[in-house]
Amino acid sequence: ASGVPGHRSGRSKRKSSSAFTSFDREHLREYLVEYREGVLNYLEGKNTNERKNSDRDPYSDCQGVVRIAGHDFPALDEEQLQRPYLDLPSSLSSSQRKCLHEICVDVGLFHTGAGEKGMANNRHIVISVYIDGLEYVPDLSAPLSIPAQNCKPWFYKNEHQFIAQIDPYTPNKEDEASIIRSLSEDTPPRSNTSRVRPNGFESVSDSYVKRQTKIGRDMVQSLVDRPGRCLRDAHDSIDFAEMEGQDLSDYPPPGSHDEEGDVLPWMLVDTAEKMEQCAEEITDSHPSEIGFDLEMHNQSKYMQVTCLLQLCTDEGKDYVIDVLAPGVWDAVSLLAPIFADPNIVKIGHCIGGMDVSSLHRDFGIFVVNAFDTYEAARVLNLKRSGLATLCDHYGLRSSEEYALLKKKYQNTDWRRRPLTEPMIRYGRYDVHYLVKLRLLLIRDLTRGQLFDRVGLDHEEEAQMVARALAETLRVCQRYEDGDDEMSDNGESPVDKSFAASESEGDGDGYFTPFSESDNEDDEFFDGVEGSTPKIERHQRKKKSLFPAKELRMHLSLMKAISVSQERCLCFWTEKKELPEKNDALISVVRKSAFGGTEWNDTNMSLYRKLAAWREEVAEKEGTIPGLVCSLDFLVSVAYKLPLDKPGLKRLSYFLPEMLEDKYSNYASDMLLIVRSSMEQSEQQIVANPNPILTYESRQVKKASLTQTMNGRDDNDLASSTRDKDTNEECKKTKKYIIPTRAVSIVALLAIGAGIVVLARKRRR
Repeated sequence: ASGVPGHRSGRSKRKSSSAFTSFDREHLREYLVEYREGVLNYLEGKNTNERKNSDRDPYSDCQGVVRIAGHDFPALDEEQLQRPYLDLPSSLSSSQRKCLHEICVDVGLFHTGAGEKGMANNRHIVISVYIDGLEYVPDLSAPLSIPAQNCKPWFYKNEHQFIAQIDPYTPNKEDEASIIRSLSEDTPPRSNTSRVRPNGFESVSDSYVKRQTKIGRDMVQSLVDRPGRCLRDAHDSIDFAEMEGQDLSDYPPPGSHDEEGDVLPWMLVDTAEKMEQCAEEITDSHPSEIGFDLEMHNQSKYMQVTCLLQLCTDEGKDYVIDVLAPGVWDAVSLLAPIFADPNIVKIGHCIGGMDVSSLHRDFGIFVVNAFDTYEAARVLNLKRSGLATLCDHYGLRSSEEYALLKKKYQNTDWRRRPLTEPMIRYGRYDVHYLVKLRLLLIRDLTRGQLFDRVGLDHEEEAQMVARALAETLRVCQRYEDGDDEMSDNGESPVDKSFAASESEGDGDGYFTPFSESDNEDDEFFDGVEGSTPKIERHQRKKKSLFPAKELRMHLSLMKAISVSQERCLCFWTEKKELPEKNDALISVVRKSAFGGTEWNDTNMSLYRKLAAWREEVAEKEGTIPGLVCSLDFLVSVAYKLPLDKPGLKRLSYFLPEMLEDKYSNYASDMLLIVRSSMEQSEQQIVANPNPILTYESRQVKKASLTQTMNGRDDNDLASSTRDKDTNEECKKTKKYIIPTRAVSIVALLAIGAGIVVLARKRRR
């Protein structure tokens, strides 16, 4: 590839975003047809000068470029036709490139995109007549994709083990430990069990998925009904005095060093062995909180796949799990018991978006007892509730770096491998502060009522009310015990007590808050939380430590926790992509209605058959239909009716993984459906009008062409020499040559101006 010329013409600094007009599309089609015919004629040994003298000459001028729709395309001279591929301008916008791909399908050229995505003035289209011509492109790489054979979603797998002894629709009286174990049952080795439902009955895999989903739903629902259980007595107390003034300013960012000078611990999990080590380390550390986040490829609501999973324990260790690495995908299910343990709080941000549903769909993981920092920020009525801005709100010193990483990588294509250092750093940022954020949010949600309003006056008032109530209860208890014997003066002890209360209290016979008990060791009053001696006002301290049982009484905190549990119920549900509503289909039918394309009932019938075939393959393989192939690709197949593998590659040079021969014969099955449909419609099956050529075969043609050139007569050679000299002169003086179209416009303007002048003279 290094020896092949790589000239690209017409690179502009700014990409034009305007769509092609119908005139531009026709012009581009003529240009691509001329390129195809020019290469074929060159291989046949046709004289280049004969092409220049033909009617279709405007694409091989001496200026080296052809301007179409404001973009400079390379002129189709002999130098360009000898190359294995043709570079088209990189100034095209993404919508214009998409339109150009559609025209390439119509013309029958091999075509694909080259250059790195997202880089300015680097993405462009390369086309070729040769089936191997694009292999010579130096910056060509296969489009990003999901390894469909190794990354099969748990929700669609057909290897699940079905336990017939347990009714999948009846709740079981099992303890939480047994349920957690059932959620993490190992699946047996892959078998030939199909997911296809015979005679309308659901398969074994469907039953297993329903059973496990019901168990997980019941566990989450129990916390939705009783959100107070999410606060654990052993872990979730809060000391407001200790947390006073705390924020994220002193919390070290990912990749930095701790107080002892050691690098903060983290681990990149990219093998099955490391995944087992990760699960074992987390389990053995007995964490009380875990932060988690996912990065996904979200092509549409029908096509979502997890690409990265990040974890952070309460000990501060980060785990970046590359689920697309070989062997890791199936081992991620080892984390299921950790996520299903209600004694471990799982902390995430906006988990109801795609995190919970993706864990359920791809790995069969259920999130039980979660805390959503996004929902907590909403309860606090913070103006901005994004994770980066939330960290900035709590004083994160490296918030600027985090914001830049968020801007660059939040919407990046996470299928890209290998993972770069900035991508890993961004992934760590998304989970590194979640455990600390939970504590800060709980503090701010509760301090307004539990701490700021609890002062010494409230404590004194509470003590006085408690003493009065205790004394009243003591007197009542004495009365119930029958201690009503008359004294020497004819008064009972109860009467004495009430008389004392009248003298010390408000005269109504009951003790007031200011009444004092005559027995400090009374069983009905033991002070405030066991305190005994009286303490002067200036010596008393404000209460700051609140256990979980008091936090449960706070409505704002309970609201945030309750909504967080509801988000854990956002499980994945199977979504059927309707073939008739595909955008590519609607576009081709609309063009056919206006005479732009030819789409008839035969094409539509074939498209429906191909869509049904895609569903069958997905059920057989236990995966998402979108991983078999896209509906857009099926529209192209039904429209162009390819009969061989090169015909498919003209539609999409890089075929989906499932259609590659090294995995299966699905490509042959698809072509068989096309041929069968054509036979049923009595459509004539003809050989492909575009011959299958390889760039290596060009060498034979070139040798034959050289012999023909040597046999030319002197007149042809002289004519060729004169034409070559003329071209060289044009190249030297091309900056002084005015295009013919511009000359015509200037001439028309001059004639018009002359006519106006003559008309004015006649009026005078």
